[in-house]
Amino acid sequence: MSGQPLLKLTNIHKRFGQHVVHDGISFELNKGETLALLGKSGTGKSVLLRMIIGLENPDEGEIFFQDKVISTLDECQYTQVRMDIAYAFQGGALFDSLTVFENLAYPLREHTKMKFSEISEKVNQVLTLVELQGIQNLMPSDLSGGMKKRVGLARAIIMNPQIILYDEPTAGLDPQNRKNVLQIVKKLKLQGLASIYVTHDIPAAIELADRIMVFNNGSVIFNDNSFNFINSTSSIINEFIENEGYGHD
Repeated sequence: MSGQPLLKLTNIHKRFGQHVVHDGISFELNKGETLALLGKSGTGKSVLLRMIIGLENPDEGEIFFQDKVISTLDECQYTQVRMDIAYAFQGGALFDSLTVFENLAYPLREHTKMKFSEISEKVNQVLTLVELQGIQNLMPSDLSGGMKKRVGLARAIIMNPQIILYDEPTAGLDPQNRKNVLQIVKKLKLQGLASIYVTHDIPAAIELADRIMVFNNGSVIFNDNSFNFINSTSSIINEFIENEGYGHD
């Protein structure tokens, strides 16, 4: 079973009206692996993440988690999947009317029978991991953009998922906050958490990913390690790298 992929997508098709977003996407994610997903804006990277956790449905194809089809589950059945596969939303997606503590405690109260003392301990644990100890009583409006992203990451991992889906985790951050977020992602990777990392940040993808996958015109045009990505002879890949502002030395 060690060679069994944790997540598998087969022949995924998705369109919105006449616009074809995915035209037969297939790939696998192995246990503990970090897969960076790159592509121009509008190539359906975030749509793919949303399909994995059931917020969008593929028009064709199947999505497997632990060798079971999840793409046909109903909303109620997807509850367990979303505990195993966490989504770190681009803006943090915190509840504005709840404190940081209440935001983080919410999934524990909804889906576990943990006592208040256990919930408090778990909240402290994840805030320590994202280096934001002592902010439990702050409101989201009190937080900077970088802090919101890190609290969003804390909430994504609080149920101990097997996979985390990162949607542009460094977008809009200053260099220090970008560094902070990348350090957290590295920590989670070292803990064995598998992930799909959607980004336009090519240096971050190269630094973090075991494998890089590039979307173009609804298809996967590259699926290999970062060394072969940087040294690709494909004109499409080279043009993409240059357009994203990452030049060759």
